Amino acid sequence: MFKEKLKNDLDKLKPKEQVKSAILSKLKNEKIKPLYPKVISVVAACLAIILAVGVIARVNNINENVAKFEDKATDKSSYSTSQSQKENAKTTITEKFSTTQKLSNNTRANIKQAVAPTAVKPKPNKSVYDKIYKVVKNTKSYGYMFSYYAKNAKSTGAYENNAMQKAGASKDYSKTNTVVENIDEDDLLKTDGDYIYQVDEGKIKIYKADDKNTKKIKTITINDDEDDDIEGIYLFKNKLVVLSTKYKVLPFTPCKCNYCKKENEQSYTYVYIYDVKNPKEPKQKTKFIQSGYYNTSRMVGDTLYLSSNYTPEHFIDRKIKKNEKSCYLPIFYDGKKYSYQNSGCINFAENYNRLSYSIIASYNINYNLKIDDKSLFGYSDLKFVSEDNAYFTEEFYDDYKDDEYTNKTKITKFSIDKGVIKYVTAKKVDGGILNSFSMDEKDGYLRLVTTQEKDKSYNHLLVLDKKLNEVGSVKNLAKNEEIYSARFLGDYAYFVTYRNTDPLFCADLSNPSKPKIVSELKMPGFSDYLHPFGKDKLFGLGETGNGKLKIAMYDISNKAKLKEIVTKKLRSEYSEASYDHHAIMVDERRNLIAFPGEYWDWDDYDEDIQEYSYYIFKFENNKFKLKAKIELDNCFDIRGLYIDDYFYISDEGNLRVVSLNTYKQVKKV
Repeated sequence: MFKEKLKNDLDKLKPKEQVKSAILSKLKNEKIKPLYPKVISVVAACLAIILAVGVIARVNNINENVAKFEDKATDKSSYSTSQSQKENAKTTITEKFSTTQKLSNNTRANIKQAVAPTAVKPKPNKSVYDKIYKVVKNTKSYGYMFSYYAKNAKSTGAYENNAMQKAGASKDYSKTNTVVENIDEDDLLKTDGDYIYQVDEGKIKIYKADDKNTKKIKTITINDDEDDDIEGIYLFKNKLVVLSTKYKVLPFTPCKCNYCKKENEQSYTYVYIYDVKNPKEPKQKTKFIQSGYYNTSRMVGDTLYLSSNYTPEHFIDRKIKKNEKSCYLPIFYDGKKYSYQNSGCINFAENYNRLSYSIIASYNINYNLKIDDKSLFGYSDLKFVSEDNAYFTEEFYDDYKDDEYTNKTKITKFSIDKGVIKYVTAKKVDGGILNSFSMDEKDGYLRLVTTQEKDKSYNHLLVLDKKLNEVGSVKNLAKNEEIYSARFLGDYAYFVTYRNTDPLFCADLSNPSKPKIVSELKMPGFSDYLHPFGKDKLFGLGETGNGKLKIAMYDISNKAKLKEIVTKKLRSEYSEASYDHHAIMVDERRNLIAFPGEYWDWDDYDEDIQEYSYYIFKFENNKFKLKAKIELDNCFDIRGLYIDDYFYISDEGNLRVVSLNTYKQVKKV
């Protein structure tokens, strides 16, 4: 009776056949009390609706009550039922669960598994392991090989990513400055508008944000290792995600050899997930581990994509045996068990003779689950992530004539969909790619700028299709110069090259097959950071010709004739914001431009003079107006954010509170 009722309800909702089958198979062995049939039927119907539209059900505390769903879906185009059906289902399930008993633990676990995203495991390919072991066996190294990994050297700002968020009903606060709008990035300082989370070496400090009454309420020490290196954090709903790099021996030794048990120290990236619903009492929910040093990460919806670079240590005085896989294969811990990376998940980079892996793994933060992982054998770098794809890049040198070499880049594309990672294709382009902001994806096209080194240096603007085939380009721009910054805004690209002058190019990409340069503005110095300021202005931060820090504002309303509005030279000679876009805030809505700066000199007695400052500017009447210059203790890992009318600056474990009415520091915690 119950099974027939359940099937009928599912048929009425018309879910995908695999969804229907999955729900029925999950519940077919469950013992159901007479009180429950209608309840279970409605739960299954609701799950079918949500699964049918291809989104993960948003469940609030699923281990206690699987019925508390949010009545929203992100992919409206795939609805297979009417809005009235969903409303009725939601109303029915709410009424039933308010008057009946809760589901059994086994039922809740089954439903959770049905709702959570999963990835199909590829078939193992033994030849992949054999190919990797051949590289391991032939690798010769004195002592050992350290992982080769480096973060982006330079960066530009994000497009309107400091927009207001809401905490409760009235809080106005800033977000992390990111590469792509709506794709979050880890950082050293985060806020939800009520609390501030700060990375301080191997600890997380939590503050109650209360203007001049701000105070620290909790300190989280990650695990029991004093030398833990926290790379960054995320806030997602009521969860704190902490990323950490460790160097240790893992208790995963299936080969049972003494070396793997006691001596095989490797680098690993850890993901800790904390419940911070009560920030005074954070609770660790789970942790994940993947081989390699942290490289970069992105959060797309509730899915974390984490990239690490793994180079196994290889000792010349010891021959690695083939069965000692933990000496040369990536290892993962999914919260329950350790495992080697499936051979079917490994692709080969251009130069795979280097004993190194570039890894990308996905984790669903909503459900505390590892979803998928892929890697490239041979060093590569996760350079750009859109909502649909992740792009790895590998720069190498190739012959171009008679023993002369030029740099090229191999781009490897993976599709990403709710945590499922799939290899798409790989192609080579001329030149090297500066950083994540030198790439952009729009309407299925990948747009990028590169600098190629031959007898001279040349710069190229390229447009690639979904298979990474070149469909349009403008090549050999600004000879003997190189790209210092880039920004893609809609159908236009802005990029700066430099040698003696600072040409700011504007390119029209509205026709992907025929991109064209529409204007070029030259001035002394260079800009290595660009950030839109509203729709018709572009902010730049860089250096003058004599090494001083400068800020500039450009009028980009007329694409064919860019204009410099104003340039201001600062006392500082260096800013972390030139190399890390998280260190600067450019917020046109609040009219705030804020970043750190450093001045360094010797006096007559050969003593170092160093000044660390945090600047807060406004742009008024076509001029930069300095509103605050706050003295700092250092110039590294500086972050700033605002909540309502107060600005919070993090430096060296301190949290400074500045009033945005008086622009005075009112407290230091």
